[in-house]
Amino acid sequence: MFPANLGDYLSRDHLAHVVDEAVEHIDLSSFYKKLSTVGNPAYDPKMHVKLLFYGYATKTCSSRRIDDKVQSDVAFIYLAGMQKPDFRTISDFRKNNVCELRSAFVEIVKLCRALGMTKLV
Repeated sequence: MFPANLGDYLSRDHLAHVVDEAVEHIDLSSFYKKLSTVGNPAYDPKMHVKLLFYGYATKTCSSRRIDDKVQSDVAFIYLAGMQKPDFRTISDFRKNNVCELRSAFVEIVKLCRALGMTKLV
């Protein structure tokens, strides 16, 4: 049985919360513009960005490893909103949004720097 908020399983200062908040505060409109209106609804780009950035931060970079973590790791499950995109979906999102991910990463680094969370050398 899970609590009402899966994030309650994570400490208040857990990196997953930082990634979650940071992605909530950056502009993701370029991802949403690319969504197709045909067929079944796609996974939310925000969820993909959270998974990928948390994966990069925890040295879990391959789509297959992220897929495994979404099945078993509380932080990944929390960031995925209990959805379970498979490795191919994760891989395709990354491949189809390389430029957008690069821009979003720069925005997150700037946000973290402004908050005093990191230093650029």
